[in-house]
Parts: sequence; structure tokens; C-alpha cells
Amino acid sequence: MLPTPVDLTLDEIQSHFGTDEKARPVFRGNPLAKWSCLSALKRAAFALAVAVAFATAGVTNLEAQSTGDKEGKLQAVRGSAEGGVPKSAFFVGVGPGYSFTNFGTQSVFNKGISNVFDEGMLVASGMAVGPPVEPDLASESNFIPMVQTGYFRHFGESNWLWGAKFSYSYLGTTSSVQNLIIPQFGTSTNPNLSSFTGFSVTKSYSVSIYNETNFFSFIGRSFGKTFVYLGGGLSLSQIKGSLNDVVGYATINGNLTNISGAPQSTSSTDWRCGAAATCGITYFLSPSWFLDLGYFFTAPTSRTISTRSSFNNPSDGSLAFRGTLIGTYTANVDNTHAVAISINKAF
Repeated sequence: MLPTPVDLTLDEIQSHFGTDEKARPVFRGNPLAKWSCLSALKRAAFALAVAVAFATAGVTNLEAQSTGDKEGKLQAVRGSAEGGVPKSAFFVGVGPGYSFTNFGTQSVFNKGISNVFDEGMLVASGMAVGPPVEPDLASESNFIPMVQTGYFRHFGESNWLWGAKFSYSYLGTTSSVQNLIIPQFGTSTNPNLSSFTGFSVTKSYSVSIYNETNFFSFIGRSFGKTFVYLGGGLSLSQIKGSLNDVVGYATINGNLTNISGAPQSTSSTDWRCGAAATCGITYFLSPSWFLDLGYFFTAPTSRTISTRSSFNNPSDGSLAFRGTLIGTYTANVDNTHAVAISINKAF
């Protein structure tokens, strides 16, 4: 049988145990009493455990932040690769374009040297020469085909990229001027013959540009499924100049006379180096296929072409002429502009 509980006050308990501190009971329901009973070693162990817990949580948080930063840096390149723009690729493409060619101002010079025969006998020598004329050729434009191939690569983990590409287009453009007249001042060794003052007539003078190749290096920046680029490099252009049906005339004793006889023609085709520039924007339909809208500029170097040909004009009267036609012409193409859109395969 359990004893009946007795209600005691705090003063009664203290009077029972006396004033000895060691004899006093510990009230186990009091948290402060429990903490006072822990040893110094236990308190230290508890504090260490708490510190380790906080430290572990801090390290975990720092690692998460570091991983997030790295993922952020990689996100642009990884995201662009998944979205369309690869980290790097070789590519080849083809498409149509439209070109504008500025032929600019030309320079044409003619000089004639002639011996004059009367019934087979040499009676005089003459020369006719004048300053060069500078005809302006009209600019021309037309549709063109274009092919290109190249390579690009991102700089490390950034959105910036570098690359190089080679392009070829067939321009097939010609500009010409009709009935080009060059005034000439003449001299004669025979005082009985008036001077050879006259002019030369060229039925047509034309300049053509056919094939054009360009090599560019470029830099660019990708944005999702696109990248924009800007570059420069060198061009190589095939240019042809033609003088068609040239005839030299001079005034002999008051009569305008055909000195050189049958019309003569000359032409020259060569390749000209030059400066080139490009810019454009691409759009990736997939990581393997993209569209490229590009602008191309070229400025071929100028060149002066020399020509020399002999003539023999028996004429239909008493005088006959034999001599040489000498001349120069520039056949310049100041610059070309083209815009092309191509479909490209990336590898």
C-alpha cells in the first residue's frame, strides 16, 4: 500500500535538511538545475557539436554557391549549343545574292606614230598624241550566286567567338562607254604636209568583273540561336578591260584622213588583289543547319595596262600609212558591294 502524499512547504523541507548545501535535494524538473549538473567536459562537447553543425552547413552553402556560379558561366555556351549555336563548327553553304559594282573613273590614253608613203616612197613621218581622257563608267548591279566555307569557335566558356571563312561569287558585270574620242595634237617632218592633228575614236571601252573570291577572319558574339559577326581580309577579283574598234584620224592638207586603217581591238584580263570586309548575322535552325545573311565589300587594286599594235593602211589614194598605235588604259573597279543569304551545313 502506497503512503499517502504529504504536502510540505519549502520552508519545512529546508528546516528538515538544515543549512548544509550538500544535503539539499536537486529539483529534477528545473532545466537550470539539469544544466548545473553537467560537467565542464560535457558542456565543451556540446558547444563543439554545435560549432561543427554550423560549420558544415556553411561549407555546404559555399559549395552550392560555387557550383551555381560555374553553372552560370557555362549556361550561355551550353544553352546556345542546345538551342542551336554549337561551341565550334566547320560549315559550308550556298545561296543567292545581289551585287552592286562601282567602276568609277577610268583613264585612257592613245598615241599614233606613222610613216607616210606617196606611191611607195617615204615622204614624211608624223606623230599624234593627246592628254588622256577620263570617262566615268556607270555602276552596275545584278543577281549573283555565292558559295562559302569556314570555321568558327567560341572563346573558352564565353559567348564571344572567332572564325574564318572563304567565299566565292560570280559577278559577271560589265560597264562600257560608247564612241570614246581622244583629241590629239600632231607633228610632221615634211613641211609640205600639214600637221597630224586629229583624234582617235574607240567604238566602245568596257570594263568587266567576273570571278571574285574573298578570305575573311572575323569575330562575333552568340545570342541563343544566332550570332553576329564582323571581319576583314583579302579579295581576289578577275577583271577585264577592252578597247574595241580603235581608229586614228588626222587632218592631212585640210582633209580628215583615216591614218590607222581597219579598226583594231585589244583586251586584257588579270587578277587583282584587294581589301575586303564583311558583317552578318546567322540563325540556327538546328545545331547542324543555319541561315547566314551577310554583307560583303571589296576594293580591288588599280592597274594601268599598256597596249601596242602596228597598222598598215594602203589607203585608196596616193598616200599610204604604216605605223604603230600605242596606248594605256586603267580598267579599274573601284569597289563592289554584295548582300547574300545562304543555307549552311555545320559539322
